[in-house]
Amino acid sequence: MTPMANDNISWDILHMNLKQLGATNIETTPTKINRVEFKICPILTVSYFFNAKNEDKIFLQRIDPYPIQNMKFEDVDEILEFIKRDVTRFTNAAHSSNFPTFLRIMDKCYDLRKDIEKFFLLYNVDKNLLKKMEDELDMMIENIENADRKRLEKLARTIDFQDIMDLEDLKKY
Repeated sequence: MTPMANDNISWDILHMNLKQLGATNIETTPTKINRVEFKICPILTVSYFFNAKNEDKIFLQRIDPYPIQNMKFEDVDEILEFIKRDVTRFTNAAHSSNFPTFLRIMDKCYDLRKDIEKFFLLYNVDKNLLKKMEDELDMMIENIENADRKRLEKLARTIDFQDIMDLEDLKKY
């Protein structure tokens, strides 16, 4: 385990390791707010903000290609593992011909979240309209889960898995 986040040695180790992972830009403020970028390809940069707000936690947020909420980490090694896994997934996904469509969908989901929040917080929204919105979102989630289940079932038929008891275990692979 690498030392805690407020230790200068930890930050130096983190920055060195991020560069080894392929970071193309690392910026740090005097208050230890960090921004790191990974240029994956001409159309894709994955970037993060992270900082230590106290002695015990490091807060990380992906900001590009689409934001994810703050996550808390105990040490530098956890951040490195998360970023490595995240960048690897985006590097693999960027090769898909569907990747630009995926990014457009994620942008729309982000905009939708902001619009729903604004709509609800600014107006007295009819209960039936909210229920209809919830039902439509539930249907989208169900469609994604069904597609995932079909993919996992196909995977189970094509690979000899000896010790796997159910489809939930397949999600590890």
